[in-house]
Amino acid sequence: MKSDKNGCSVCKEGKESYEMFYSSFIKKEMCQYDFRHKVHGLFSCVRSTLEACREHRDRWIYRKEITENQRAKVLELD
Repeated sequence: MKSDKNGCSVCKEGKESYEMFYSSFIKKEMCQYDFRHKVHGLFSCVRSTLEACREHRDRWIYRKEITENQRAKVLELD
């Protein structure tokens, strides 16, 4: 993204940044999206719309939280 520094995202914790661009490869406008989660780190993706990026982010967070909850339950059993 144009806001990156030396190719690294400068997205702050709990914030999102995105940029619309035209892909000459697929001949379509796309959205490059970054979100830095306070616990899980940086999430990045490219999708056709901002809404699709946010849906993908939400699924990513859900999978991360499920995994952590499952680990916590296993540790409680020990």
